[in-house]
Amino acid sequence: QPFLLTFEVKLLRLTGFRPNLEHCIICKIPLTLTLSPWGRGTKGEGLSIGFSLEKGGCVCARCRSHEQEIANEAISAMKSALALKLKDMPRFSPSPQGTQEARGLLRQFIEMRVGKKLKAQDVAQSLIA
Repeated sequence: QPFLLTFEVKLLRLTGFRPNLEHCIICKIPLTLTLSPWGRGTKGEGLSIGFSLEKGGCVCARCRSHEQEIANEAISAMKSALALKLKDMPRFSPSPQGTQEARGLLRQFIEMRVGKKLKAQDVAQSLIA
């Protein structure tokens, strides 16, 4: 799955649809200031980060309304995959939970941008399973 995650985020970058992971897509505050150290904000803390499929990126806790929550591990996995050099691919091992969440979110994001369900992602997933 890390290979597919890397392929997907790099393809999105090359096609001009790279999701914004560095700052809130609405207020532009750097996300490092709003991340919970526990991976997700505890209910009531207001520290959870959201991801807007429509706007194409992360939304801070203050601006978040209906956007789905995204774990720090998923954000970190996508950022690491974007920065990854091909020669380092064999050593790339983001958390399985972060990778799975990031891939699920990217699937929704890609399908929203393309406007239809992508069968190629199912085929690619079956090849590595």
